[in-house]
Amino acid sequence: SVCGEHARCRVDKNIQDLGYRCICNDGYHIAADNSTTNYIERPDPPQCVDVDECTIENGGCQHYCENSEGSFRYTQK
Repeated sequence: SVCGEHARCRVDKNIQDLGYRCICNDGYHIAADNSTTNYIERPDPPQCVDVDECTIENGGCQHYCENSEGSFRYTQK
């Protein structure tokens, strides 16, 4: 895919010159500059990296949060 790993392409005629937008899959965000943005409008494919949901308010978990690639889960160790 033109958008690289962990991303999908969406056609967008409003984007000058490109005509598409790369959007990181759920559970991923753009790696550049520690961004929390999940889309990019540049011609180079984005590097989408895993979001560690457990570092943000323990992922909303009351007990333990276990991060995994593109996701997370609640555990009760």
